[in-house]
Amino acid sequence: MSNSEYLAACLPALLKLPSDQVKEPSVPIACFIQETESLRQWSQADIPKLAAAGLDMERLDQLVIRSGACQEAQLLWMKEPHPTGRWRKQAPQAFDLFDEMHCAFRYAFQSNDFLRNRLAKISTDFDSHNLIQGLEQLALLGGNNQALLQTIAFDTSKLDQALSISSQLKEILALENGTNLPENDNKDLRDRAYTYLKILVDEVKNCGRYVFRKNKHRQQGYNYPNCSSLNFLRRNSLQKESNQN
Repeated sequence: MSNSEYLAACLPALLKLPSDQVKEPSVPIACFIQETESLRQWSQADIPKLAAAGLDMERLDQLVIRSGACQEAQLLWMKEPHPTGRWRKQAPQAFDLFDEMHCAFRYAFQSNDFLRNRLAKISTDFDSHNLIQGLEQLALLGGNNQALLQTIAFDTSKLDQALSISSQLKEILALENGTNLPENDNKDLRDRAYTYLKILVDEVKNCGRYVFRKNKHRQQGYNYPNCSSLNFLRRNSLQKESNQN
C-alpha cells in the first residue's frame, strides 16, 4: 500500500479523535518518523516478550500504517504556502532569545512556586505559532516580575526585544501565508495523523520499558529521545537554510 492509501485507511479513526486531544508535533515530523521506524525494527527481536506482557502484535504492524499516514498528511500540508525567506532569517534569533529568557526565568523564579508554574505552562514545543505566543508570554511574565530578574542581572531590555520580534514574526507569517494565521484543514489532518501515530508509539514504548525494566540495554530502544536535542536540530536546520538564502 502507498502512503496515500494508508492515510485513507486511517482517516475514519483520525476524524474521531477528540479535538482537545489532538497535538501539534513537538519535533520535526521527519525525526518522529525515523524514531518510529527505529522503534519498529528494535521491537522485532522482542516480540515474544512484548506479546507476553499484553501487547497485541498487530499494533506493531500498525506502526507502518500510521507512520505512512502521517507522512502523507505532512506532505499534503507542506504543499500549501509556508513561511520562507524573511521567516527563516528571523526565526533562529527568536529561538535563541526564547531559550535565553526561559533559562533565566527558571533560575530567577526557582523559589517561587506560583511563577514556576506559570513558566511551566509556556510551551517549549517549537512550531511557529508556539514560538510567537511563547515570546509574548515570556515578555509579559518577565515584565510583571522585573525585580526578580534584576537580582540575577538579567538584561530586562530583552523583554521589549521579545515583544518586538514576536510582532515581526506574526506579521511575516501572516504576509507569507496570505492570511491572518487561521487553522486549515490540512494542518489539522497532519496534527491528527501525528497524534494517532504518537498514541501507538507511546503504547509500544511503555510496554517495552516495563518488560525490560531490569535490562537497560534492551530498554534503551524504548526510551524517548532527548527533545531538546531534536529542537536543536530544528533550529540548526533553520539556521542553515537562512545562511543559504
